[in-house]
Amino acid sequence: MDINHEFWARLARVHVVSHVPNADACLRLPATQQAALRAVLATTGAQALVYKRPPGTALGPEWQALDFGDYASRLSGGSVEG
Repeated sequence: MDINHEFWARLARVHVVSHVPNADACLRLPATQQAALRAVLATTGAQALVYKRPPGTALGPEWQALDFGDYASRLSGGSVEG
């Protein structure tokens, strides 16, 4: 995983509250385990996940494209911008 969160977090004026060491493995988890992980991350104060999608990797409809190949998914549902 490309660790560039300092760059985009500063530009977006957001705080990184948690880091998932192996995002690719997390996205391969069964849906129930992904939901449990998202619930745990939400308890840290995180409001969204940000992921740099490797080429050829499919993401679900809950992921919204950002700049530079990053994608975001709000933990509580809804739009990332909202």
